[in-house]
Amino acid sequence: MKENYRDERELSIRDLFVFLLRHWRSLLIVIVLGAALGGGLYMAKKASFDKSNAASAVQENWVETYQVSPELKQKMDLAWENRQAYERQRSYNQNSLVMQMDAEHVYTGKLKYYIAAGSNTRLIAEKFNTLLSDGGLAEELKDAAGIESEAQYIRELIGCDTNADNDAAVSIATEEGGTAPSTKNVVVTYTVNYLDENGCRSMLKVLEDKADDLDEQLQTEYGVYTCEKLGSSVVLGVNSAYLSQQKTNLDYLQAYSSNFNSFESQLTGQNLEYYQITYLNKTAAQAAPAVFSASKIKYLIAGIFLMVCLWGVVLVLRYVLDRHVKTAEDLAAYAPVPMLACLKLRAPKKGLDGVIEALSRVGCEEYDTAEYLIETIALRGIQRPMLCVSEMDAAAQTLCDKLRERWPEMPADRYPSRSAAALEKAVQSDGILLAVQPGITTYSEIERALELCRLQEIPILGFLCVE
Repeated sequence: MKENYRDERELSIRDLFVFLLRHWRSLLIVIVLGAALGGGLYMAKKASFDKSNAASAVQENWVETYQVSPELKQKMDLAWENRQAYERQRSYNQNSLVMQMDAEHVYTGKLKYYIAAGSNTRLIAEKFNTLLSDGGLAEELKDAAGIESEAQYIRELIGCDTNADNDAAVSIATEEGGTAPSTKNVVVTYTVNYLDENGCRSMLKVLEDKADDLDEQLQTEYGVYTCEKLGSSVVLGVNSAYLSQQKTNLDYLQAYSSNFNSFESQLTGQNLEYYQITYLNKTAAQAAPAVFSASKIKYLIAGIFLMVCLWGVVLVLRYVLDRHVKTAEDLAAYAPVPMLACLKLRAPKKGLDGVIEALSRVGCEEYDTAEYLIETIALRGIQRPMLCVSEMDAAAQTLCDKLRERWPEMPADRYPSRSAAALEKAVQSDGILLAVQPGITTYSEIERALELCRLQEIPILGFLCVE
């Protein structure tokens, strides 16, 4: 008989779910505790935030009432101005393409146009000169050369020079009321400087297309005039202007750094703290007062979620580790002897408990009747059965009364393994009925009773599940 025991029992997800539902009262308590926990965390965080705000307010009030001498105030202003200039210069040095080039190896591209348009020569030359001020030109140059930089740094790479041939014998009136020699012809030279030859040629081609489009437009607007492209070229050489510009910008950066460090080193104690708060943290001081933005609802939900998860883990572990018989289906799968009947003898529950009990019986077989059980035992010719229960509660007493209607002298007691008197009665009977009460009877009790009956050769008629 021992060999038929099932040491491993399958866990039913549905039974686990019903088990959790039966503890809905503790779930409500846990929800309240979780809400209290979330509310407490919210209040603690808000109190900490308010304390920090109060400290900031005290600090600001101290700054407002602190007196600084005019000489120190002037030093602070100079230190702050030099620090700002240093930050601007540092940003320029880090992002400027000119500062990133090797001034001794710069590709310089030149594109020249010869223009002769009579009295309109000077005006047309100015149109060609202002071509570089086109708002979208920098973006086109970036795309052509594949440069990732801001437009202001692209404009540093291009230039335009106008070389005019004037006629001193002919003068024209100027806007200032004077006269100027008439322009006979102009040579417009576009330049592009870059660290890469292909990029330089690509940008020069963009300028050429722009100049050709402008020429076509002006030919229509001012009439036909002479505009000839003298050629374009790209050469590698030393750009002394860039070399000088790089040196100048580095000198500026060093000067600004030395200046603000010199002024700030003269500030000590509260003067230094005042300077740090009012100047270095000027943006934070001018910002609007901070507002505690955390949501109370989120904290409440987080607290409830945490406590419910903890509640669920505890109950699942309790369900898994519990050695009590939980359902009649568990008993039927475990039992090494036949299941004679499953009886419902307890009073039905009401309210939510009743709904949960009804839910737990969905898909299960109907309960048996006491009459069915009596007839099953009688058909086997049993004259003196014995009822054994793990606990004589109301349901067990009801079952005992019903069986004694058929066998008035039927003995009833606890499991033979738990009482000497019960063992003596079981030996004298024709067989015993082991009544199992879900939630009360444990598997270890059943195992001890079965083992004892095997040793004492006591017949076991079968199991009864009493709910």
